[in-house]
Amino acid sequence: MTVDLDGDGDAEIVTAAYEELIAIDGDGKERWRFDARGRYQTCPAIWERDGAPPLLFAGDNTGQFTCLDGGGKVIWQVDTKPIFCAAPAIGDLDGDGTMEVVQGDKSGMVHAFNALTGKVVWQTQIEGECSSPALADLDGDGKRNVVIATGAGKVFALDAAGAVLWTYAMDGTTPDWATCSPIVFKVGDGKRRIACSSGNETVHCIDAKGKQVWSRTTRGAVASTLSAGDIDDDGWTDLFAVTQLGVVYRFDEDGRTRWQIDSQGRSLAPGALVDIDGDEKLEYVLCTQNGNLIVIDNNGDVAFSYQFKHRTINVTPAFGEIAPEREGIEFVVTGGESGRVICFGAPARVGTRSQWRSYRGDSRLVAAWLPEEQDAVASIAPVDLDADGLVCGDVVRCRVMNHQPERSDLFAEVAIEDPAGEIRSALGRVDGAQTVVELPVSIRQAGTYALKWRVKDGNGFVLACGEQKTDITPFKNDRSLLEMTLLQLRAAVGGARPADDDGSFRAALHSETKEILRVAVPLQTRWGRTNSLAQEDWQDLERDTAELNARCRRAAKFADMVDMGLMKSFKAGLVPFQESDGDSRDLGKRVPQLVFLPYPIKRRCVVGEHEPVSIKLFNASNEALRPSIKVTSASAGIRTQVLAPKEAPTNLGGTAWDALVPSGDAQLEIPPLESREIWLDIDATEAKPGEHRIDVSAQTESGNTEVNVFLDILPFAMAGYDQMRMCAWAKYDEHAVRDLLAHGNTVFIGNLPPATVTDGTSPGIVCDYGPLNGFLAPLKGHDVYLLFHGIPQLGVPMESDEYVPRFAEYMKLVLAHLAANGFDEEHVALYPYDEPGGNGWNVVKQYTAFAQQALKALPTLRFYVNGGADLPKFEEMAEYAGIWSPGIYMLPERSPEMELLRKTGKPLWSYDCAYLFSRPIGANTKTVNVVAQYRLSAIIAMNYGATGIGWWCYNHGPSMWDPIPFEYPLVYTNEDGTVTTSRRWEAVREGVEDARILIALRERLGDDSVSGEAKEKIRHLLEKTVPELSKQTMEYARLGVARYVIDETHNDELVERLRAEMMNCVAAVGR
Repeated sequence: MTVDLDGDGDAEIVTAAYEELIAIDGDGKERWRFDARGRYQTCPAIWERDGAPPLLFAGDNTGQFTCLDGGGKVIWQVDTKPIFCAAPAIGDLDGDGTMEVVQGDKSGMVHAFNALTGKVVWQTQIEGECSSPALADLDGDGKRNVVIATGAGKVFALDAAGAVLWTYAMDGTTPDWATCSPIVFKVGDGKRRIACSSGNETVHCIDAKGKQVWSRTTRGAVASTLSAGDIDDDGWTDLFAVTQLGVVYRFDEDGRTRWQIDSQGRSLAPGALVDIDGDEKLEYVLCTQNGNLIVIDNNGDVAFSYQFKHRTINVTPAFGEIAPEREGIEFVVTGGESGRVICFGAPARVGTRSQWRSYRGDSRLVAAWLPEEQDAVASIAPVDLDADGLVCGDVVRCRVMNHQPERSDLFAEVAIEDPAGEIRSALGRVDGAQTVVELPVSIRQAGTYALKWRVKDGNGFVLACGEQKTDITPFKNDRSLLEMTLLQLRAAVGGARPADDDGSFRAALHSETKEILRVAVPLQTRWGRTNSLAQEDWQDLERDTAELNARCRRAAKFADMVDMGLMKSFKAGLVPFQESDGDSRDLGKRVPQLVFLPYPIKRRCVVGEHEPVSIKLFNASNEALRPSIKVTSASAGIRTQVLAPKEAPTNLGGTAWDALVPSGDAQLEIPPLESREIWLDIDATEAKPGEHRIDVSAQTESGNTEVNVFLDILPFAMAGYDQMRMCAWAKYDEHAVRDLLAHGNTVFIGNLPPATVTDGTSPGIVCDYGPLNGFLAPLKGHDVYLLFHGIPQLGVPMESDEYVPRFAEYMKLVLAHLAANGFDEEHVALYPYDEPGGNGWNVVKQYTAFAQQALKALPTLRFYVNGGADLPKFEEMAEYAGIWSPGIYMLPERSPEMELLRKTGKPLWSYDCAYLFSRPIGANTKTVNVVAQYRLSAIIAMNYGATGIGWWCYNHGPSMWDPIPFEYPLVYTNEDGTVTTSRRWEAVREGVEDARILIALRERLGDDSVSGEAKEKIRHLLEKTVPELSKQTMEYARLGVARYVIDETHNDELVERLRAEMMNCVAAVGR
């Protein structure tokens, strides 16, 4: 068994030896041993208590039953008749809050003791030598029953007070060592059943009243207990048994044989059910008497096998975080006569799924697989589910609420079972306070469809679930949706047919009605011809139907707009609204939910910020509109640039509205019943604190649409650029540098100037500053940090002693030149190699050799080290590194590598070239979730102690206007050399500004002039909101969750909530 004996969070090992209980720590060292009066042929039961040391219970073959604490100290002892091959079980039998421990002995006496005191609660005599008891509520009265088998070939059920409820007779008697101990499990209808095996090679399944449900003959008798769980996650219990002939069986809950595997090695202990390899799927882990460790997957295939050099008698592998210095879970096996305990490391993470993780299921040895008896920590419910109205293109979407968000071992599942019994499911990890799981609907046959949803914990226990059944005929609901939409549209259009030149909203709805009918008529014919459709034809039909359904639902929103008085109120034809600022997908299909005119927008920011405002414009007319956008403001210091998204092809075959071009560079054109967007970049860097108003008008021939932006600029100074540096790797020209500086990029990468060494006894060094001067010129006067590539060639080998004085002279000249241009040494670092640790030991050695020489010459120099590496490489570079810049996804790690980087005390920056929020993962960024990938980057870096972020890249490679394979660049390079910004690049700037505000707020915690109330607000922001947001975001990246899961939490609402809390803190500081 594994258990945390001392409360330090790490598991220790407790094993029963011949006449001893022994505790061993994670280093394999003995903690303590308890000498028994007789021999142990049992497994100890452990009560892991909240806020108190665990208690251990075991009985020996002389009848001495002992309770020990976590330090091996005797708490109490009682005498019984001899105990052999019978483990105890711990549970609150009568529901009074007091734990009992139940033990059977060789005389047939079943004892229930008070677990804390050892006082006898009751004793019951039954026939035969006792096996290990199972504890479970069989009849739903809230009290636990005791189920126990004996060598007389009988199974007994006792109530919570010890009275015998029923006896079930199996054929054949058994000696004590060969008696199979019963287990309790739940079946699909929620009822309890008992599984046990007799000496005549039969597995019996018994209901809660002691009646046989089924029995199955096996090759050999089952001398151990059984295991139970749901190895394939289908919602139905699986039973596992290993016989004395070494045959491993897997039965389903109805007794069907799923496996029959001859392992060639018997065991008197059952296998465990654990996800041992971290693939979120359970495996059956068995150790045979002849020393063979076998891991079997859900399909019955042997996934792993290990042969010991000695026997491993009667042991179920025990799992836990035994060796905390390594990542992943460990498990231990005892080595029979060898006297060894062997610890293995497994790939699965700590807290991995486990359903039967010890000899009798859990540490209390209750031997019951009852998922719903776990603590209710989560809820799951469908979102807007109309089960009777499901159509092609629909998804069953369930929202999961995690009431204990610190837990990270929860999984949610949605499943659909069709009339033929085929089950399709979707599984999602529950990370943070909430998430969603979606499963697309496919309806290809008439009949009853069962929709199911549930949440499980890491052990596979069901914490919350639900189910709904509905009778559906293919395309019946699709036809109904079509008919209802046409009725709504016709009612909105009214009686008279609009004229051909009618440009009204009414005429637009009439045109949409005709288009829907044009698509629907041939599709309806296809709906009636599905009897012999091939798989590919079915997919085409479902896709086309889903597109029609989406169009119908969008058209229904148009009809709803008529109810909002749109045809009477909006003469200009353009309806302003706001939605999904960071989403570059399907811009044209957006539809306003609410209608206001003039449309008001309220924002708050601080002095020095840029404030982006996205305004969608829906064309509620029957003709294309080309609005002229005009922006006015009476406020001095407010500068506003109007941008408009422009479509660009993606590398995935679609298009993205990611690029933001100046609205004057391309005429904005909005087709009927579609939306477009204008993007205001409001520059408040020179504005004064206070209320400001910016008026936006979209003028068409039909009239004017107005939007009023009310901007409250708060008197608060952000932290300096040095507190959150940014480096976007770039090809520099006047356009790029100007735009980089404007977006908060403050780290620039140049080349050290080439040098010429003159001949003579005292060689002179002459630098060519021409290229360097061109690099420095546009950066003068800005708070920037300079990184310099290259190892100067100074006429002698870099490794030689002669190189050091020459390099000293060279760097004095370079630093003096930099200082003369306004760049001091404090803002300079050398960057001789990119990602040295990832390029192998040769590069690391070259890096350290150069750094060693350089620091001999000038000890104050800094060296920049970016990228990842294993620990030895980082250790090699640690003496010389002045700035660390690991990948941003490394920042949350508590790995030895990151611990080393933090321990050096050197500045910590970061950068991103992996783009783990893209779907599929990789450089597919034009339609990425902008909030998760870009907007929060600087905030997350700040939360994990970094003072810089970076991006590969700004503009390297082909232009983003093309469907390039690697969508790395943050901007779109135009043919004339200028650059076009993007939603992504704007989000980066906003994130850096937010980080600078957060850092400034953190500094104000030490300001005595700030009120206690304001400091409490700041602490909540910095110690709860930002850490929880950072943790969830980085977990999403680590787990690779579905795009819809990211969108559920990382969206405009999240940014609005975060900004509101930040601005509330800023306002509180100013009061």
